[in-house]
Amino acid sequence: MSVHKYTAGLHNVGSYQVSGRPFTKAADQGAGVTTITFPKVTKQIVFLNRGANDMLVYFHVDSPAGNKFTIAAGDQYTFDVKCKQIYTSGTNGQGYTLYASLTHIPEGRMYNLTGSGVTE
Repeated sequence: MSVHKYTAGLHNVGSYQVSGRPFTKAADQGAGVTTITFPKVTKQIVFLNRGANDMLVYFHVDSPAGNKFTIAAGDQYTFDVKCKQIYTSGTNGQGYTLYASLTHIPEGRMYNLTGSGVTE
């Protein structure tokens, strides 16, 4: 007889129905591309651009320009997305604040985001 252990996972609806664990980060954009890696798979990400210039947020380091989200100075954007990392670029020293709602899914279970709408 097989015994199935119930665990959090990418295709487990309950993992996304419960309130997420908060993850916050306030930082300044570095020169070039900044990678933000989450300790667990996200359920939602809120990105606030605190700087005076636009910033870009995207889901793969090789995303083409059309697949990068422009967050205008002073604006914020909410992403309802499961991922283990995001990338930002903008003016060196420009401030941003990020809030992520994390699931209990280990980041190692998340696949790399590629393909249509991400890298194509």
